[in-house]
Amino acid sequence: MPLLERQRQLAALRERFDAVLRSGRGACVLLSGEAGIGKTSLLRHFAQQLPPGTQVLSCGCEALFTPRPLGPLIDLAGHLPPSVEHLLHQGAPQASLFPTLLRCLGEGAGARVLIVEDLHWADVGTLDFLRFAGRRVHELPLLLIVSHRAEGVDAEHPLQRLLGDLPAASTLRIELPPLSRDAVTSLAHAAGRSADALFAASHGNPLYVTELLASQGNAIPATLRDAVRAALARLSPRARQLAFAVSLFPGRAELELLRAMDAFGDDAASHEAATECMRAAMLVGDATTLAFRHEIARNVVHEAMAPHARARGHAAALAAYGARRPRDEDIALRVHHA
Repeated sequence: MPLLERQRQLAALRERFDAVLRSGRGACVLLSGEAGIGKTSLLRHFAQQLPPGTQVLSCGCEALFTPRPLGPLIDLAGHLPPSVEHLLHQGAPQASLFPTLLRCLGEGAGARVLIVEDLHWADVGTLDFLRFAGRRVHELPLLLIVSHRAEGVDAEHPLQRLLGDLPAASTLRIELPPLSRDAVTSLAHAAGRSADALFAASHGNPLYVTELLASQGNAIPATLRDAVRAALARLSPRARQLAFAVSLFPGRAELELLRAMDAFGDDAASHEAATECMRAAMLVGDATTLAFRHEIARNVVHEAMAPHARARGHAAALAAYGARRPRDEDIALRVHHA
């Protein structure tokens, strides 16, 4: 799929690089957006457009149960001098490792680019280094670009402190929005597909759009199904059960109904489960409702329920509607659950 509606962000990245190249004073770029929004694709296009000979070092964090200490930096070790590589592998103290590594990244002719992706999965050591580097990058001809998911990074997330500590004067923040309805429509028409159905299923998420266009028929592509199921498997049992309950409702699930189904309560465990689902970018919510970020994810989670659990859940939802004062807008939803 072509890189649509990203020209402004590409121009901002190139402008910041050119400024570093002219002045020799480094800068930071914080690139954020939801999973599948195209952060990696944007950075690849940016790197391909840089002047020949520009050194681009790229690494990323992984969704490990136990993050590797300084994992992204160790992945770069082969591109660094042996003395710095030795410090990384030997677990040298931060007081000696960080200044040496930063000085090494700033050496050489011209400007250098360091890209660290998926910072929402970073270990605390990597976050400490990026905080150290971000506050000193203006002293070096280095463009430091870090990417992270916007959803799930709340006030308690370790990444939040780094985002607040980076100097505003040398930091550019770029948030990637979903594709517009017009962009999705042009892609759908080119592929002979329904624009309304494609936008309703994807909400403009480029990954979802790409996979849906590549799929045959109306089935959910295996790549998307596997990604959603992997995210579901990483949830705690309580959070997973909440996700199952919300998946019973097309659109948004009212907390009033979830409470009537004993799927959500005013206890701390229920609120922790909802927070966990939001941090995992599975659900979004407000004071009265919970919903999946994408209809595709809701369908995958709904399909992942055992058939008897699905039937029992819909029966409980139908009973919850019947227990409250009738509303005209409830009729279609009651039919759905029935």
